[in-house]
Amino acid sequence: MKQVCFEVRQLASFKPDLVVSDTRLSTVIASRIIGRPVLTILNQLRVISPGLIHYPKLFRISDFFSHGFIEPGWGISDRIVIPDFPPPYTVSGENLKVSPALKRKIRYVGTILPVKPESLPSQAELKAEFGFNPEEPLVYAAVSGPAYERWWLGVKLYRAFSNPPEGFQVALSLGRRLEGARREKGKIKVYSWLPDRFKMLKACDLVVGRSGHGTVTQALAYGKPMVLIPTQEQTEQIFNARTALRLGVAKALDPRYLSRETLQPLISEVLQNREYRRRAEKIMEEAGKLPGVEAIVEEILSLL
Repeated sequence: MKQVCFEVRQLASFKPDLVVSDTRLSTVIASRIIGRPVLTILNQLRVISPGLIHYPKLFRISDFFSHGFIEPGWGISDRIVIPDFPPPYTVSGENLKVSPALKRKIRYVGTILPVKPESLPSQAELKAEFGFNPEEPLVYAAVSGPAYERWWLGVKLYRAFSNPPEGFQVALSLGRRLEGARREKGKIKVYSWLPDRFKMLKACDLVVGRSGHGTVTQALAYGKPMVLIPTQEQTEQIFNARTALRLGVAKALDPRYLSRETLQPLISEVLQNREYRRRAEKIMEEAGKLPGVEAIVEEILSLL
């Protein structure tokens, strides 16, 4: 309530014609209090508490709370834009189960890409630009998340690739802003930071990383299969990984068992089975038809 009151004062001070809320329920409520239209951008309409997915009764209680209190809050938005693919390819589908009444306010616009794959050079050209062999599969291992998680995952992935991988090359990005820092070890290049990560995304043949919404949707928008390592007890990532498995575009690995012996066979399996790539490219084809940020602009203008 304190946050809502603060936002009411802030909004009332400059009297906007329209409010755009980026996954903030307090902003939606504050906008309604001052009588302004509101457009909400989000990819989770319900909250599933960590650990509850293991206990069915508690899960149902949490689900009741989401549908009874949180969903009606989002429902007071004039329009809801979801930066995800429409069914049946929705990555955050488990977190977007809503009532029919709310569905009429929702529009799926696809992932928001600052760089589209068709605007970049060919995959072979980009592999050569990064110093990789264009004829050999390239694995892009991307570390993301809070600082401690990045450190932990970076160490585990570096160890998993410490011996020369068989049948593929590796680009490991540690997600640390140390421009230009790079190390090479055989067929592995370790980057502290990749300023041109979308170039690497197009250059690669497979993505290894967490199963956050951005990671999964961007990989699919570029037609890349994945090996996903969801954060423990992070329900959104767990459900995203389950969706990717159901769509047949990924394999998943429990982070507790991440090692060279568990990771590299999964990578080889996905690379050797062309169905993973074919399904990912099918979703890329569908994603290319979605308007993305243009649809958000269109929705904003419709409410002014």
